[in-house]
Amino acid sequence: MMTRARGNNEGMALLVAAIFLILIGMLATWVTARVMDNSRHVDKYVDYHGAFEGMEAGLAEAAAELDGGGGDGVVGINPAYNWVNGYPAWDNAAVAALQMTTQPEVQYFAYSLNWATDGIDNNGDGAIDTGAEQNGYYSTYSFARVVRGGTETARRMGERVVQEVNVNVWRNAIFAGSGQAGNLINGNVAIHGSVHLLGDDLAAGDMAIASLDMGGTSLIHNNYTGLTADLAGRVPALPTTYVNGELVSTLNATLRVKNGMVGLSGNSEIGAVNVAGNGTKELMDGIYVSDGWTGTTVDANGDPTSVYSDNGWDNGYDLADTLSFPTYANDGSQDHLAYYLTTSGSATSGLNYVYNGNLTIKPSGGNFYWDATTNTTVVNQALGSNGMPTVAQLDPNHFYIWFDDATDTMRVNGRIPVNGNINLIAGNGAGNRLINYLGKGSLLAYSAVATGGDVTISASLKTTNFPATNLLGVQAQDMMSIGTDAQMEMMGGFYAQTGVSVNKQTTIVGTIAGDYFDMGTNVPSIYYVPELANQWTENMRMIGAGSVLVLFPLSWRELAIV
Repeated sequence: MMTRARGNNEGMALLVAAIFLILIGMLATWVTARVMDNSRHVDKYVDYHGAFEGMEAGLAEAAAELDGGGGDGVVGINPAYNWVNGYPAWDNAAVAALQMTTQPEVQYFAYSLNWATDGIDNNGDGAIDTGAEQNGYYSTYSFARVVRGGTETARRMGERVVQEVNVNVWRNAIFAGSGQAGNLINGNVAIHGSVHLLGDDLAAGDMAIASLDMGGTSLIHNNYTGLTADLAGRVPALPTTYVNGELVSTLNATLRVKNGMVGLSGNSEIGAVNVAGNGTKELMDGIYVSDGWTGTTVDANGDPTSVYSDNGWDNGYDLADTLSFPTYANDGSQDHLAYYLTTSGSATSGLNYVYNGNLTIKPSGGNFYWDATTNTTVVNQALGSNGMPTVAQLDPNHFYIWFDDATDTMRVNGRIPVNGNINLIAGNGAGNRLINYLGKGSLLAYSAVATGGDVTISASLKTTNFPATNLLGVQAQDMMSIGTDAQMEMMGGFYAQTGVSVNKQTTIVGTIAGDYFDMGTNVPSIYYVPELANQWTENMRMIGAGSVLVLFPLSWRELAIV
């Protein structure tokens, strides 16, 4: 009988077990490596993201430094650093990097370059620190890194370009306040330049309200099309910009409506279709309307069909509560009337007196002179006699208003406060409808005891080299009526604390500000002059002339790490 030996599997089992253990070990090693790698990726991502937040913090703090015009847009750099040595980087001893409170391992610094003074051709026009580079542009560079245990683990760098813009009252063709009877502007009007409407007393979104009710042939345009050659020759040439490679003149016009709808009817339009080759900009620079559009030229979706702008038509109001309508009692947290009436304390210069009663200048109404420094009044006396000075005898250190009836020439120097009404009115006959004015001065009507302080302007007010050499500001505590006769032409800055009515086909070159506007039915025209806002002097003390600076971001990009 044969016996068969049984196989021994113990060695095979041991081999399988060993292979299994090796595989388990390899898997554990791979998992461990994977976990460690993922952890490193997570740490790297966290640090990279932290560096981004630091970079953004630098940009934000630099912008806060610039905002309002009070700072230089530099953070995290020794103030004593000499910039002639170049722009600092991380290895520069001048860098005193800031740290984020929530992430102390994140360090950052930033600096801002003013295009007007940085010695760089920022806009690529072939010129350095000239032209458009003078218009408040800044490039801010922000540097950030993460340092853990003395070792840098991430670094990022970014650039933001902003423009600092003064948005005060006088940067517009029309500036309107709270409104009255459901409207800020009613009637037909042709406006060339920016329009800024607050509408604080309007019910936002109410379809029955049109804050800018434009019917007939009303328009808002971004150019001087339609301005007569005579008036165009009295004002500076417009600034220029490029549109599709073409150099064109522009008013840099925007429409801003904080509250209330914009009504468009008939042939009215805001901006116009771009026309190549004509040398003017048709499209508006920007439209910012929060409550939408109404009228017969709005389609079923509520979209306007006659609005043309670089940014379309559906952007909301972009200045929040930055700006308010200036009043005699509150002009940028200042009592404007008290500021205007502040006397000089000198018997030989400046303001010492107020004119009491109604002040009237009228062609064919006789010569007139009032000196606010000496309180000298002369009415209807020949030049050079009985206290009526000739031009050569006028003292440039005195504040005065002077009118020569023979030449219909008015000279205004400094502040002229009137406790009463102001009337600049046409005389009898076609040859007595023009007042030529010279000098830089402002008139202010007010009432010391009750409501009042109205202004009536029915004569044309014209000058030359406006507004650099000659500029007139007129202020009414209550109402202002402009152009009660047809075909009048006015040049200046006009303000009414209550309402402004503009009648007939009056042409206004400059700016009008009022709480609300009644434009009538004869389509008056308003042409904004960009240089006007830069020409209000301390002697004139025009209401609302203080700077209201806002930073508008234009571009952002991340740069290669340095």
